[in-house]
Amino acid sequence: MKKFQCSSEPAPFNRLYSILCRQKSPIVLVLDLETNGLSSRYSVLSVTAEKYLYSSPELEPIGRFHRFYFSREPENPDAIQVNGLTRERIQQEREGKGWPPYFDEDYEFLEFCRGIDLVVGHNIHFDLKFLPFLKGIDWFCTMKSHTSGKFPSLERLARRYGIRVHPEKLHQGDYDVALTVQILRRILQDIEIYIVLESAVDPLKKLSTLSRQDEERIQEVRKRLSLEEVD
Repeated sequence: MKKFQCSSEPAPFNRLYSILCRQKSPIVLVLDLETNGLSSRYSVLSVTAEKYLYSSPELEPIGRFHRFYFSREPENPDAIQVNGLTRERIQQEREGKGWPPYFDEDYEFLEFCRGIDLVVGHNIHFDLKFLPFLKGIDWFCTMKSHTSGKFPSLERLARRYGIRVHPEKLHQGDYDVALTVQILRRILQDIEIYIVLESAVDPLKKLSTLSRQDEERIQEVRKRLSLEEVD
């Protein structure tokens, strides 16, 4: 049986499991930003973040943050073409909400993130560039953990997991977070299989006594990791 070797780090699923086992009921933040640029906090146009209490193997929702902001920078047509967040659209989303106009002024989001133990996202390193106050928090990237070569898009990865995708909703923060949470739930349900498949020990020696049902679960995880061609 082929061992899974992630191209971005040695053992991402072992690391995820270790983070979640450090304390009882850790708090997990699943995050997505839509932006006007590539790095400045002044570029953030929307934030969607959901907090969960992890009690193996379940994620219990305990909070949600979803807001839209104006950019302090000139509108970037390339970015807006992807996320559709024109100034007019943002104005509509903000109508009657009373949110701060700019992300760097919204200190309620800092409070929302206080006390988290793990932050999760698809290409989470991009989002973290805009969130210096999360420096030092453990992270898990659904994109970079699932490849031995080219990184999968969120749409492609969701389809590997058998999750129905509505392409017209992609790049909307609330929808992207919903897909990421579904992927994370599937990972946590089968975390022991992910760990075995990336183990230095020959997986066949560990998996040889499993039932037919367990073997089917293993094959499904192998497809998710793209150890078998499914795309």
